[in-house]
Amino acid sequence: MLPQKIYFLIKKINFYEKIYILFITISIVLTIFVGIPTDSSDIGISSTNLAIGDRLFYINETSKGFGYENYNGNILFPLILKIVTVLSNLIGEDQYSKIWNLITILISSALSIFTLNLLRKSTLFIFKEKVANIVCILFILNPYSYFFPLSGGLTNYVTFGTTFLLFLFCRSYKKGYKLSKSNFIQDTLFLNIACVYLASLRPTGAILGIVVLLYFLYKN
Repeated sequence: MLPQKIYFLIKKINFYEKIYILFITISIVLTIFVGIPTDSSDIGISSTNLAIGDRLFYINETSKGFGYENYNGNILFPLILKIVTVLSNLIGEDQYSKIWNLITILISSALSIFTLNLLRKSTLFIFKEKVANIVCILFILNPYSYFFPLSGGLTNYVTFGTTFLLFLFCRSYKKGYKLSKSNFIQDTLFLNIACVYLASLRPTGAILGIVVLLYFLYKN
């Protein structure tokens, strides 16, 4: 039964998403052997100091484990990295190990795949399938669609959150109702979750979340 369920699950995945999953998987495997250099350090599994972007801000020896003396920033991303570190420590590895890099990269890559899925569905809600296919192709051909997953940085987390908001708006448009006038508990719940998620990632995400929620409060 399990192989059948896996088969039907794979069958449901869009053709372009399958291509992207294949490409990102190949990229991850290749970085086991060869790191990709950046302006700071390498990205990829083989990196000895994964370039997640502002690493010293998100992982350090302060009392909170992240931030600077006068500014701590938002908590979600540092919390995720802390959990990854704890998981790695359980098998005797630290934050500079390949295991730590692998877990961090897999999370970021999964978010990138989900982003493509939401982006494709959002486009289908507004335009025809041809336009959605072009969007998928542009996403697959974009070098940053591989750079950010392989770095394991914050960018993919933010991109996923904003794309999820886009998905909610486009879906409401397709169904013929305004999200701000929707009484659906599910829509309201997802909207609030997306805004809280973005607000917990970075200050700009908090600003976006507040603007969106204030807009809906005003409209209602």
